Amino acid sequence: MKIISIVNQKGGVGKTTTTANLAAAFTKAGKKVLCVDLDPQANLSLYLGYEGDDNPTISVLFVSHLNQEKYVLDKAIRRNKENIDFIPSTINLAKLEVSIMNEISREYILRGILRQSDTALGYDYILIDCLPSLNILIVNALTASDSVLIPMQPQLFAVSGTNDLINTVSKVKAFINPSLKYEGMLITMCDQTNTGKDVEGAIREEYGSLVYPVVIHRSVEAPKSTVYRQSIVSMKDSKLGAEYSQIAEIIMSNS
Repeated sequence: MKIISIVNQKGGVGKTTTTANLAAAFTKAGKKVLCVDLDPQANLSLYLGYEGDDNPTISVLFVSHLNQEKYVLDKAIRRNKENIDFIPSTINLAKLEVSIMNEISREYILRGILRQSDTALGYDYILIDCLPSLNILIVNALTASDSVLIPMQPQLFAVSGTNDLINTVSKVKAFINPSLKYEGMLITMCDQTNTGKDVEGAIREEYGSLVYPVVIHRSVEAPKSTVYRQSIVSMKDSKLGAEYSQIAEIIMSNS
């Protein structure tokens, strides 16, 4: 089992699209995948087809784990039409940040949920779609993970913002999760403008081999896929889907 957090404190960089489409690519390759929506906005849950029900969400699992209550992880797992398993989120997750700040070992809650369950251990990959912030929920994700994947747009302030995230990852690695590694940096929503190319070059110069050789281009396929709740990977002859499949192949070859 490999747990990967998809993280960037900046919103709108393609975290959810990346999570869903890597999951689709892994599933298409015959891997068993679980997605965890760790964002109160619940965009990944909607993308994967969640419409609300009475079964536990990720916030319920957090509360149950904190209260040392018995829970069955299987009941929190849904499966969408593309056979992607996922644990959904709701707006209730936003209330947890304040409530868990004074809890003992608050950084280890998600790690306990995912690494103390035979069900979770049966997956090849667990992908955590993180909220656009650097709070205790992000620390939970990093503490639970084997690696970090950072989607980033080729924009002028991308490097400075990413350095804040790298600082957080470094602290978690130093004090909480020494085995945490970088999976890679993924340039998303890439266009062919001179500015975009210049910023992409600056990102590659700054971070070197951490940046994937494949980029995800800007395309109408991305918003269209969210409307239809269908992965780009599953769309016939999709160039964007092929790009995400290439990234999945790189990750699988490094696992």
